[in-house]
Amino acid sequence: SDVYLDERGQAIVTPSYFDRGTTDNCNIKQQKLSQDTFTELDLGNMVVLYSAIDNSGNRGLEVLNFKVLDTIKPTARVDRQVRYLDANGQAQLKVQDIIGGISDNISIDDISLSDSLFDCSNLGKSEISVSVTDVAGNQTITPFYIEIYDTIKPVLKLKKAVLQIDTAGRAFLFSNQVVDTIIENC
Repeated sequence: SDVYLDERGQAIVTPSYFDRGTTDNCNIKQQKLSQDTFTELDLGNMVVLYSAIDNSGNRGLEVLNFKVLDTIKPTARVDRQVRYLDANGQAQLKVQDIIGGISDNISIDDISLSDSLFDCSNLGKSEISVSVTDVAGNQTITPFYIEIYDTIKPVLKLKKAVLQIDTAGRAFLFSNQVVDTIIENC
């Protein structure tokens, strides 16, 4: 029988878990396993010795081959994420920004985001996801929302303009006559 890790990331088994009818002409005094506690370090194929000792001290041994498995998926809880575009019109979301809401009964092997770089084309609310995989290969994909804002105002560099007044006493001023450059992140 395979052994499954529990929500604490361990499995503790007794000899009776593997016993399929140990008998003796005398009473069985003791049954033992060479290992009875398993963790993520034991994931995969295991070899454990099962021994039974009767009242006369005779010992019987059997080699047990089984797998230690973890089938519990990681969980991920991600709060609303807000990012502001920088002067280059970019914002970044890093895994460590959301790490607090991830848990599992064993170690996490990989955490990745479906998208981590944002620019002017991502303004507003977008759905992305975080993928969390534990060392046993169990994976959870959790969608969440990120809001991207641009709060940097454009900067205008102006140049001097000379206006000519026409015979009717009017002067016309166009933006290209006074705006030298516009610095904008988007």
